[in-house]
Amino acid sequence: GCAAGHGAVVMVRWDARAVETKFVQVALTRPGGGERGWTRGKPVGSRNTGRWAVDGLTFILRDDHGRELTRKTLETSRCPRKQKDE
Repeated sequence: GCAAGHGAVVMVRWDARAVETKFVQVALTRPGGGERGWTRGKPVGSRNTGRWAVDGLTFILRDDHGRELTRKTLETSRCPRKQKDE
């Protein structure tokens, strides 16, 4: 969504088949905060967040040895301006 300052539900998907790993871990960080574990599962999977996902939240995908595979930081798009006749 484009509602600045409001949390949203986000589906997080991952695919780590290219790496030899039995499972993956997904951690998250918030700006100014430390890293904390969020979920773990098979090398291919997905999970929805609650309505707490906001700009600047970073998801970190790690293999079964804790090595970082990738990370993604949420960024919202600008809300479209309403036309005068709306």
